[in-house]
Amino acid sequence: MSARFVVTSLVTFFAWAIAAVISQGLSDAATHSSSIWLATGVTFGALLVVRAPNRPAVLLGAALATVALSLVDGLGFFQALGFGLNEVLCASVGAWLALRFRAVKENAQPDAGKAYAGLLLGAAVTSALGASMSLLLWSWVMKGDVALAAEWRVWACTSFVGILLMAPLIQSFAAFRVRRSGGMATSQFVAGAATFLLFFVVTTLIFSTDVSNRFGASLGPTLTYLPLPFIVITAILWKERGATLATLIAALAVVGWTNAGGGPFAEIEGFRGESAIEVQGYVAVMALLVGVVNALGATAA
Repeated sequence: MSARFVVTSLVTFFAWAIAAVISQGLSDAATHSSSIWLATGVTFGALLVVRAPNRPAVLLGAALATVALSLVDGLGFFQALGFGLNEVLCASVGAWLALRFRAVKENAQPDAGKAYAGLLLGAAVTSALGASMSLLLWSWVMKGDVALAAEWRVWACTSFVGILLMAPLIQSFAAFRVRRSGGMATSQFVAGAATFLLFFVVTTLIFSTDVSNRFGASLGPTLTYLPLPFIVITAILWKERGATLATLIAALAVVGWTNAGGGPFAEIEGFRGESAIEVQGYVAVMALLVGVVNALGATAA
């Protein structure tokens, strides 16, 4: 076993574990389920950026991390092993599809739009397949005492959003190297920082507390999507690396505030846990907007 294999497995293991802890910390107060699951995004994104000989190391690290978390949560060894296999098998299928879209002929430039479409397809397949296999696992673990439809939805939605946030971030920083010159101009960085600060100010005003108490019952909920233009402008100015990092930070903040009872989604719930579903959709829209902007920018470059 080479040193590179061991390092890749260890990095994947700890990155997956950190992402899982963050995701568990963002659990919805009503349903106690995570609103986003970043850990599968780590597995998926790592499979996209490492070379083919190192992919088994990624799968090993992700599987061990999943098994470890399952054991900590009180599952038996074979049950934990089942969840570990589910993680790596589903991510492998989705990543394989995404890589097929990204493949280019010799001396040809990759099509950024096609590559992002492949990422979306791979994310959807990974999430749906993982959710479907999880039904068998939960039926085994819970002895049939589980709401299968609700579990499928939670697993699929949280994994999909997690991949949308993490995979582009991992891809953008995979080839990052510290340089003394070149890169983003100072004026461009400052403009992007100012736009992102505006995004956070507006988002804080809308999501950090009861928006109707702050702006009135008629005006408050209509401001829900007001922050999105600012994150799009940030993506245009900061390009892929800055945009994906800013999107992740923004998503964590919005989900955290919503789960704590702030913002328009938590204000009125038609059923228990509705705000968690709505904030997932909001974060997905935000990630998709930034992803499309990055793809269009790469195509035009």
